[in-house]
Amino acid sequence: MEIERAHLAGGGAIFDGSAAPSRRNRMPMIRVEMYAGRSPEQKKALVKALTEAFVATAGSTPDSVQIVLQDIEKSDWATGGVLASDKA
Repeated sequence: MEIERAHLAGGGAIFDGSAAPSRRNRMPMIRVEMYAGRSPEQKKALVKALTEAFVATAGSTPDSVQIVLQDIEKSDWATGGVLASDKA
C-alpha cells in the first residue's frame, strides 16, 4: 500500500490513498528547529506556550496540537554562507 502525504489547510495528514482524509484526520503540526542546548524544562514550557497560543488563535483543541522539536547543532546551521558555530 502506497502512503501519500497530504497538506491540508490548518494542518497535515498522512493517509493510505484509498480515500480522501476526513476532517477528523486533520491535525495542526508545529515544527520547531532550534539550536541545541535548551533544558527539558524550557522545552516543556515552550510546547505548553505554543499549544495554548495555537488553541487561542486557531480554535483547535490542545489534544489535537502536535509539536516536533528538533535540536540542531550550531555547526549544522548556516546563514549567509557562514556556519552559526563560526559566528561571534
